[in-house]
Amino acid sequence: MTPAPVLSPRTRRGRTLVYAEAFGPGVGVRDFTAFSLRYYAVLVDQATDQGIGEVTVDRYTGEAGMDPGTARYDLPAAETIAETFLDGFLPGATLQENRTFPGYYTFKYGRDEREGMLSVNDRTGQVWVHTWHGHSLGAGDD
Repeated sequence: MTPAPVLSPRTRRGRTLVYAEAFGPGVGVRDFTAFSLRYYAVLVDQATDQGIGEVTVDRYTGEAGMDPGTARYDLPAAETIAETFLDGFLPGATLQENRTFPGYYTFKYGRDEREGMLSVNDRTGQVWVHTWHGHSLGAGDD
């Protein structure tokens, strides 16, 4: 026998709205749908009604999170995050190349020559510098 969900529809909707607020002002929630394990909803830009992600809320624990596979940041947004990070981390550095991988974007950066690499998580916007490579010794072979 399947246990009854611990969340009322009102609580589920409230948790989804609180989660959506983390994306900033102007994000709305549409298409609430109940499934056996989770509630599902679409996050939209209220100005354009364009979808920006999908969120799920566990029917039993109330935990909210992005639907697996949903990216919050596209490449232009990730570039902006990386550039802003570089302004403080290495003033004068610019992004030189980028590659898209499942779940993140990787950028090569430097002031004139390549100095390093960093990545941006496409769900959280978290930046991490690839310190484990050491210092760049040049462009290398492609």
